[in-house]
Amino acid sequence: MKKYLLKTIYLIPIIIGMSFVSCDPDSFTEEDAMKLQSQLEREQILLEDSLALAEKMRQEELTNANESVTYTLSLVDASASTMLKGSDPGDGVKGISGASVSLTQGSTVVTKTTDANGIVTFTDLVKGLATMHITLTGFSEVNAVIDFAYYGVSTSNSGGIQVGNIIPMIPVSGTSTAIIKGKVTLESDLTNKAPENAPAGTKVIATVSTSSPALDGISSGVITSLTYGNLSLEAVTDANGDYTMTVPATSMGLDYSLKVSDFTTNQSLLMLTRAGAPVTGVQTIPTSFGSTYSSGSSTIPTVSPVIVTIGAPDYTFTQATATSVVKNTWGIDYIQITNAGNYYDISNSFTNVPIANPSPGTGGTTASASITINSSGQITVFNVTSKGSLYDPSNENTTFTFPYIATVARVEVLAVNGSGAITSWRVMPGQQGEFFSRNNLEFVRSTGAGTGAVLPMPTINDIGSYLYFSTTTYNPSPALGSGYALGDQFTLAIKTGMTDVMTGKIHLTTGSVTAINVVNEGTNYISGKVDIVIASPGTTGTTATATATVSNGRIATITLTSGGTNYTSAPVVTILNKVEKVQARATATVTDGSITAFTMANNGNGYLTVPAVTITPSVTGVGSGASAIASMTGVTVGSLSLVNGGTGFIGVNTPTSVQQAPSSTSASAKGTGTTIANIHLGTGKRSIEN
Repeated sequence: MKKYLLKTIYLIPIIIGMSFVSCDPDSFTEEDAMKLQSQLEREQILLEDSLALAEKMRQEELTNANESVTYTLSLVDASASTMLKGSDPGDGVKGISGASVSLTQGSTVVTKTTDANGIVTFTDLVKGLATMHITLTGFSEVNAVIDFAYYGVSTSNSGGIQVGNIIPMIPVSGTSTAIIKGKVTLESDLTNKAPENAPAGTKVIATVSTSSPALDGISSGVITSLTYGNLSLEAVTDANGDYTMTVPATSMGLDYSLKVSDFTTNQSLLMLTRAGAPVTGVQTIPTSFGSTYSSGSSTIPTVSPVIVTIGAPDYTFTQATATSVVKNTWGIDYIQITNAGNYYDISNSFTNVPIANPSPGTGGTTASASITINSSGQITVFNVTSKGSLYDPSNENTTFTFPYIATVARVEVLAVNGSGAITSWRVMPGQQGEFFSRNNLEFVRSTGAGTGAVLPMPTINDIGSYLYFSTTTYNPSPALGSGYALGDQFTLAIKTGMTDVMTGKIHLTTGSVTAINVVNEGTNYISGKVDIVIASPGTTGTTATATATVSNGRIATITLTSGGTNYTSAPVVTILNKVEKVQARATATVTDGSITAFTMANNGNGYLTVPAVTITPSVTGVGSGASAIASMTGVTVGSLSLVNGGTGFIGVNTPTSVQQAPSSTSASAKGTGTTIANIHLGTGKRSIEN
C-alpha cells in the first residue's frame, strides 16, 4: 500500500505539469484558465485524500501490531444440534459444558473449562499460530491448529481482535449411534461372471470425515486443520462377506470414509503362461486385495476358450556305461628349496639326476631333475624333469636332502714298500662313485692298519648327471704313509665341517586319466546329443574331458580330449543323453464357438510315435465335440489337423479388463438409522504374473 501511495503522490505533480505544458499561450482564453483552475483543484483534492488514506492505513497498522487477540470458542453436541449458529437453545443448538480446552501459543499453555452454554474465552493472545486440544469423557478428542494472523478476522480498534468458532463435539457413547453395514466382494474367480464374497475376517475400517454436514461450522480461515481422535472404528466380514458396525451419529449426518485392510487370497483364472512357463487349464494364484490396490491391479490374460493338449513324448533309451583308467599316480611334482646348501661343484649344471624313491611300489618309476649350481657352490635351480610314479603319498611335504655323494668311490692299494708305505694305488673299477662336489671330499682309510697316507683327488670326470673318478693308476713318490698292506682300501667321504647340503620340501603330483573303456554301449543315442562327464579330482586338480562317438544308436568309443591332473584313483564316468523330452503345445482359433484352426506354440521333442490330441473347454462344460490329429516331423510334432471344430466354446476370463478397488467408500451415519455401504475390491494384484 505504501508503494501504491508513493506512486500516486509522484504522479500528481506530473499531471499538473502536463496541464501547463499542453496549453498554447497564443490561444489561451479565459475559459481555458477556468478549466485549468478547476482541474488543479480536483488534483489538489486527490492529493489530500491520498495523503489522508496513507496516514489512516499507517495508524491502523500501528494499532493492529499492538492489538491483542481474544478467542471465543463454542462447543456444541453434534448429535443433538440441528444448526450450528446462535446460542439460544431454541435454535436447536446444545452447548457442551465441562469440556477441557487447552490452548498453546509459543511456550504458554492455558487450559479452561467450557461454561453451562459450552463457551470458553481466551484473552491476551497474540497474532500467530496456536494449537488446541479438547477432551471430554464420552466425546471424541479434538485437535486443531489456529492461525490468529488470518486477515479475514473481524477487528476492533478499541477491543483488539475478536475471533470465534463453533466446534461440534461428536459423542462416542450413548444413544446417538447409527449402523453402517454392507457386503465386501471381489473377483477371486475370473472363470465366472459373478463376484465372490470377501473371506471371513476381512477388516473394514471407518474414519470420520471433517467435511460432514454436522461439522460445517468450522471456519477454514482461522482453524487451518482439525482432526477428531478415537473415531476410527473397525468391523470384520462374516462367511458371506457381510460386515456391520455401530458408529457415532448426528441428527445432521456424520460422514465416514470406509477402507478395507489388505489381505491375500487365491484367485482362479485362465492363463497361457505362468511366471514365463507355459500352462494349461485353470490356475490358482495368491492375489492381494484391499483399499491399497486402488491402482496397479494385475492385467487380465486373454486366453482361448479351448485347451489343446498334445500327448507327452515317448522317447526311451538304454543307459550306456564306461570306466576310466588312471596312471602315473604319486609322482614328484616339484621340490621347494628350503636351503640352497654350499660346497657343490661350482658353476656346474647336472641333468637327469635321479630322485630316489624311498619306497617304490610295483611298477613305479624314478623321478629326475636338472640342477644348476652358482659360483658360490649353492643350488639355485632344482627342476623336476621327469615326475616318476608310485612315490608313497606319505612323502608329501617331507624334507628332501640332495647329497654330495650319491654313490661312494673306493680306492685300493696296489703296492707298498718295506715300511708299508703306499707306492701304487687307483680308484677301483666299478667303484668310481657318483658325486656332485669336489673341494669338500677326501679319501679316508676304510680297511687295513696303515696310517699317515693322504690321497690326492684322482682325475674327476663329468658325465652330465654326476661326477666320477677315473681308474688311472697313481705311483706316488715319495711313498705315502706307513704300515699299509696290499689290498687296503680308502673310501670317499665328506670333510669334517663341510656338510651344508641343499634341502627342500617334496610336493607330489597325482595321476591323469589315460583311457575310458565303454562297458555297455546302450541304445537309442543320437550323435551330437551325448555328453561325457568325468568326475573331478578335487580342488587341487583339473578335470579330464572326453567326447563320444555314436554308431547305430550305440556308444561306440569314448575319446579323451584332456586327461586332467591330480587324480588319485579312477574317476566315475557318466554318459548323459541330451535328447530332451519336450511336450508339444498348440493353441486353437475359435470363431462363433467352433475351432477353425490350430497354431503350434512348441513342436516338442522326443516323439517316437504319433501322440494323441485332446481338446477340452477352458471352462468345464462350456463347449464340446472338437477333435484333431497330429502329424510327425522326425521326433517332433509338425502340425495338427482339425477333424471336428465342435460347438459352444466361449469360456474366457471374466471380467476381461482390470477392475480397481476404491481407495475409500463414503457412508453417512444420521440419527439412529442404518446406512448400506457395499465395497467391491476389483480384480486385485497377483503374486505371479503371466
